[in-house]
Amino acid sequence: MVIGLGLIYLLNRSQSTGAWRGALIGFIIGIPFALFGMLMGGLMGPLGAIFLGVSPAVFLIALGYFLGRLFSRK
Repeated sequence: MVIGLGLIYLLNRSQSTGAWRGALIGFIIGIPFALFGMLMGGLMGPLGAIFLGVSPAVFLIALGYFLGRLFSRK
């Protein structure tokens, strides 16, 4: 749910199509890392599954958004 909220926030905030595409590409790339983090974090308990599952996906979505915004201003 947090991953989806981060994606929706960055998609609504994007003013260019490059930032919008970057956020979507970051989401697509981040989901497998989030699933792997949830599996490995599950060994540490519920808190590990939440933090290791959410943080890589949100980081990659934000990274894609900022890279798309950076390169679309040229």
